[in-house]
Amino acid sequence: MRGLHRAHNYRSFQADGTPRKLMDSSLIHTLGWKSKIGLREGIAATIATLASGNFFARS
Repeated sequence: MRGLHRAHNYRSFQADGTPRKLMDSSLIHTLGWKSKIGLREGIAATIATLASGNFFARS
């Protein structure tokens, strides 16, 4: 909008963005669940799938 000026207060002592959220997976692990694919391997496979353009193709 023209003529609208707002002061932006930057507070360096406050966190930037939303607080970090972590999932507690201890319950599912106590029930015997284990992942079959490691995090790095899963991310790499996801990137490869998206880059290939076959994201919606069924395997």
